[in-house]
Amino acid sequence: RSNLRQITHTFDHTFWNMPNPINAYWAGELAADGALINFKKKNITMVLQLAVAESDIAHVYEFKAAIKYSGPIKTYDHVCSLSKYGTKSRISYIRICQMWKCVDVLRDTWGIVPNKTHRLAPPKLDNNILRLCYLIGYIDGDGSITADYNGGTINLTIASSSKQIIEWFEALFEEIFPFRLRARRGSLIME
Repeated sequence: RSNLRQITHTFDHTFWNMPNPINAYWAGELAADGALINFKKKNITMVLQLAVAESDIAHVYEFKAAIKYSGPIKTYDHVCSLSKYGTKSRISYIRICQMWKCVDVLRDTWGIVPNKTHRLAPPKLDNNILRLCYLIGYIDGDGSITADYNGGTINLTIASSSKQIIEWFEALFEEIFPFRLRARRGSLIME
């Protein structure tokens, strides 16, 4: 007899089905700070994860409420392997299992796939309001806005390793905003 017990948490399986401003925002956030993980070895087919710095834990609670997830939010100590000093930080995250029910719509509508770092595709959205909601979510995850008060400029930087998504953001900006754009090593900078 196993000491392991099965814990089943619920969430709104239809959350991603019909694009709207709320799920467009969260798709952008997940494109930046999320992951779709395939745990084949553990008999858990697909897991959706949103992970942020512990200081941003309120954001994870907002996502949990939006998707109506009944499971916990967890926090762990993370040591950055990319830093020569082994920088430590605290990460808060949510992991939602049973995402196999949503994999097709996450891929086909939102462009979110496992191992998305270089393969993230733009969402297939038919209006600029939804595109802007996605953009705002993405900026919340992998963007920054800075101001140069002396030069009178505001800079918006969006980072990604996916050439497709950077080109999509560039086209969106050119269509909607009258700003000068500059692409630099995986970033799109609006000045």
